[in-house]
Amino acid sequence: HIPTQSVGMYDGMEGDAAFGIKGPLMLVAYLDDSGGEGEALIVLAGYVSDPRRWHRFEREWKAALAEFGVGYFHMREAAHLRGQFLNWNHRKKDALIRRLVYIIKETALLQVSTGVSVRDFSEFQDWLRSVGVPAKSIYLKSAYFFCFHAAIQGVIAQLKRMQLADGVDFVLDKNTSRQSSSEKLFSAIKSTNRAIADRMGNLAHGDDKETVPLQAADLLAWESLKYFRDTRSRNERPMRHSLESLLELKTKSSLWDGPALARIRSSLERRLAAGEVPAPHDWL
Repeated sequence: HIPTQSVGMYDGMEGDAAFGIKGPLMLVAYLDDSGGEGEALIVLAGYVSDPRRWHRFEREWKAALAEFGVGYFHMREAAHLRGQFLNWNHRKKDALIRRLVYIIKETALLQVSTGVSVRDFSEFQDWLRSVGVPAKSIYLKSAYFFCFHAAIQGVIAQLKRMQLADGVDFVLDKNTSRQSSSEKLFSAIKSTNRAIADRMGNLAHGDDKETVPLQAADLLAWESLKYFRDTRSRNERPMRHSLESLLELKTKSSLWDGPALARIRSSLERRLAAGEVPAPHDWL
């Protein structure tokens, strides 16, 4: 199983010893979401690294939080100076974020940000129904699950290009309303999407107050949501310093909005006209 409480137990272990697989190394991707079905966008973002680097990350992240006097990091609380950050000033908050960003850059191998426009996806679902393509597939159940599938596919495609690892385990933040369905979706992808199934490890869920890498994923998801919103609204405000710094990392970023979904629609129209009925996992 994937470590959800402490990655430290995997320090110095690789391959079979760490995750029971063949091959030189199994990576772990920690992903968190921001936005939601009731908002304009939903984003799934996070980081991929190996167990040894994750152990170093956990040690340094906890030390930084302890130095600043907080027990965990949650970007929404920090941004609005609430919760643990009550009575802080923005200078202190920004100093902590700079420290955390530095730790991420020193330990992560890849960062991924995937966003979906909720309204555009709903219109895409309506179009699918109008042409008789089943939109009840778990791949198409919601903008979140479409986002989840796109994120998994994006992670594995990028790692193949980077020639890293034999596979990836995924850890998501606990969310009782989505956990069961995300597990079903993960199993469906593994059983039907042969292009990436051989690189998909296991799926686990962790508490973001205890599973420290999820706190880094939360930071990136927050920053990515802000960036995607600005991109869609053509807002010309300068990129936030924390995100600009993080972009020095190898990054896989994608936004599934109207134009991107229109490209899928055009491809599907051609294939449907040719008599094909492509499976949803083959659309991205």
